[in-house]
Formats: sequence, structure tokens, C-alpha cells
Amino acid sequence: MRLDELKVPVTGSYVLRGFVHPADVEFRRDDEAFARSYGVGYVSMWRAHDASHGGGHGAPHGPHGGHGPPAHHPTAGTARFDVTAVLASATAAAGDHVLTLQYLPSPTPTGEAQDPAELVAEVALRDVLMEVYD
Repeated sequence: MRLDELKVPVTGSYVLRGFVHPADVEFRRDDEAFARSYGVGYVSMWRAHDASHGGGHGAPHGPHGGHGPPAHHPTAGTARFDVTAVLASATAAAGDHVLTLQYLPSPTPTGEAQDPAELVAEVALRDVLMEVYD
């Protein structure tokens, strides 16, 4: 399963956990048995830093004198989840499955919970595709 052009956040960091499960099986976020049966991995999205705000990278650089992400940092990436084992062990047809992405914001540098509403607005991607290999 491929997530195309997953945006690199500038507000904070987060994790997306992937699950592929039959459409008639409800997602159970805190159920370890569910995670073992249907979990297909995770992707960690780390906040892009702005060199004009420190970080040991010297003078500000990037567009407009350092405002926004520096030019040497990508603004999006591709994430892949290997769903082979889950689909191979499934009793339902592959077409009867859904991909659920669980959003988990990282804590602030002081260890406090982030405001999820502010960061979840940065979770953006262009497309979700199923890649099939022989």
C-alpha cells in the first residue's frame, strides 16, 4: 500500500499506524489482538525545522530569508506499508478490506501532549495506491 506525497509537517511530529482489515471489522485502536492481526506498520513524520530559528545550521537560508522550511528539506514523501501477510492470512477477499490510518501526535519537547487539532490539519497526501508485485 503506497501513500503518495505525504506532507512533511512544519507544526509538529506525528505517527501514522496502518491497519488493513475487513470492511465489516470495526477498527479497535487500543486492542493488541486487533493490532497483531491487522497491523501493517507505521510511518513517523518528523517536523521540518526552520533554520532561521536555531538548530545549529548557521545562517538562515531557504525561501524569503529563512521563513518556512529550508530548501534542502523535502516537503512531501512516499510511505509504504507491506500488506502481504495480512491479506495472505485473510478469509475475506482482498477487495473487502480497508486501510485505516491511526494518527498519533508526538509529545511537545517538554513531554506534554500536543494540540491534535492544530497538527492533524497538516496530515495531507495526494493518493493511496495498492501496489501489486509478482
